[in-house]
Amino acid sequence: MENERRTLLAELQELSLEAAVDRLLDAGVLDPAKLRSRLGDDLQRLRGNSLQGLGDELEALRREARQQRRHATSQIEEARRQRDLAGAARDTFVRLDERRQGVVRRREAARGELAEQTAALDDVHRALGAALAALTLLAEREPYAPEANLDSGLTVVTQYDGDRLVVRLAGEIDIATAPRLEAALAEATASDADEVWVDLVGVRFIDSTGISMLLRATLELTGPRRLAVICPDGPARRALELCGVGKLLALHGERPSASAGT
Repeated sequence: MENERRTLLAELQELSLEAAVDRLLDAGVLDPAKLRSRLGDDLQRLRGNSLQGLGDELEALRREARQQRRHATSQIEEARRQRDLAGAARDTFVRLDERRQGVVRRREAARGELAEQTAALDDVHRALGAALAALTLLAEREPYAPEANLDSGLTVVTQYDGDRLVVRLAGEIDIATAPRLEAALAEATASDADEVWVDLVGVRFIDSTGISMLLRATLELTGPRRLAVICPDGPARRALELCGVGKLLALHGERPSASAGT
């Protein structure tokens, strides 16, 4: 019996599983009815295990799908939040740019207003300077007792010096004595003299009326004819310079310089 058993084990080692089962059935070691019953139970168990595994796998897939859906939803919400933040940042930038442009416009308006105020202040300063200069000239003016004839405050002597007509003035030139100066200048500009000299060496005072007459006479001379004003340092010279007519009139300090054209 022991030898048969050993021989059977040796044969089973060389057979496949299916052949080994058949050999055991032939040898009467295995009961066919029990084997069939056990095979049915195993098959049913395998089928049950397979369905359970498929269910578990399906449930796992469902859980993963739900997680991915939640993740996608969170990503969409994050994208919307980022879009809202970008829109808010863009609106903030637009408001800041508008505010910057407003500041630039206000700054330019302030600069323009400051320039206007500065120009007005300069005009006031010039007016004050002119007023102070006029007061200074009036303070330096020598008082005189006017005679019954108001023209006696100004002496006018006109004489030719070659091709040159000299208008020599002495005294004060103001609104009272201006008619004599106007008549003398009209006669000089209407003459055929190449040069007209207005000698203010003896003039103690001249106001805006006399200055405007000198300017008008200068403009009336045309072509090569010219008008020279001889006026040394003194009240009359300061009045001409304060009024800014130095570049419009040919001012000379003495007669030789006027003759030389300097």
